[in-house]
Amino acid sequence: MLNRFRPRCNAPHIRHLHARDAKGTASLLAHSSLHLSPAYGLILYGSPALSALHKAGEQHSGQPAARLAHELFHRNTVDPSEPLRPTRNKSLAAAHLDPRLQGQCLGLALRQATASEVRSSLESLGIASLARATKCSIARFERLVEVIAGAVHDAPANSIGLGVFLAFVWGRAQTKACLLTFLEALSQHHPGLLASDTLLHCDAWRRQWSEETFAPDIHYLLGGGSVSVTPPQNELEALLFAKLDAPALERLAYTIVARHACAPEVKQ
Repeated sequence: MLNRFRPRCNAPHIRHLHARDAKGTASLLAHSSLHLSPAYGLILYGSPALSALHKAGEQHSGQPAARLAHELFHRNTVDPSEPLRPTRNKSLAAAHLDPRLQGQCLGLALRQATASEVRSSLESLGIASLARATKCSIARFERLVEVIAGAVHDAPANSIGLGVFLAFVWGRAQTKACLLTFLEALSQHHPGLLASDTLLHCDAWRRQWSEETFAPDIHYLLGGGSVSVTPPQNELEALLFAKLDAPALERLAYTIVARHACAPEVKQ
């Protein structure tokens, strides 16, 4: 039974994952699907780029990625300097997406499902009951899929839109296992998403993957203190052109995000 290892993954806003949890988030995907790794979401989440997109969305920018960022994230109006948080506005469909629904919605958007296909798929997932319980109409969930589709198919900026959604997935995840649930749901719409050695049917494999993390990538100095290891220039350039292999992508994402949190490390 796969359901034996299913944590609760619907925390609305607290950031539970640390950058060290990036390990394995690309390696379990087929090489052709690396662009769908949550590691890209980690890189964008909390970055100035995401904040800029959200601000553009607040100003009703016509850019689909900016519109999606505004739909998925919330800015603290009391202290705008604080990082963006996944939206907690209960009138928005995004506030009610658990990892399984996140994967389903992105999958529908990526394959450009028709309106009737979106409605049928959402209904099969029990969206009607969720809509009644949350007072958030089915139409709002359908509209969110439409917004996601607009962002992830907005060439040549489609990778930005995809990154925005993956940042939301990372920000909402309560545990690393939530990322696995998201990818498992996404794989239903994206054949060949997962690598051949990904053993979703095995509880032991799922548990080992969920507990796997990077060790602190730092150098301790004589006399006290520490400095982080900066990413090599060639890896930064490879990231820019999306030419990293899976392990390098994971390590670089971890290094970029965690380099200012050398010791002690804390949950982000």
